[in-house]
Amino acid sequence: MKELEEKYVQNQLLKGEVEELLKQKEIIEQKILELNITKNTIGEISKIKKGDFIWAPIGSDVFVSARIEDNKTFLSRVGADVSVKKTGQDVIKILDRQIKELNNSINQINIMVGKYVQELKKIEDEIIRLRKKNS
Repeated sequence: MKELEEKYVQNQLLKGEVEELLKQKEIIEQKILELNITKNTIGEISKIKKGDFIWAPIGSDVFVSARIEDNKTFLSRVGADVSVKKTGQDVIKILDRQIKELNNSINQINIMVGKYVQELKKIEDEIIRLRKKNS
């Protein structure tokens, strides 16, 4: 009976791990989406003529009217409270690297989830076997 209880605990712990990994994956996927939107926005801003007005977001779905003075240079955060001017292409290269790293993380998560699911299957099979044995 004790062995069965241990298998139940293992099962619950592994299910918790899988859930946590899937939450992390979802957060990473959202970040990738955000980075892709940023890349597209850089491309769109590059097409705007100098002197044109746009509505620029300032947060919480609030926008301010702004005039485009330079559509080729962007300010990019590179660390804690440190930003540098970069060309749109340079920013896109940085974003592409970040997306690649995040996709690698997703691949690692998928591998771990796959291993955990296999282990869960073994544990569940063992639980069934132990239940039959104890019946």
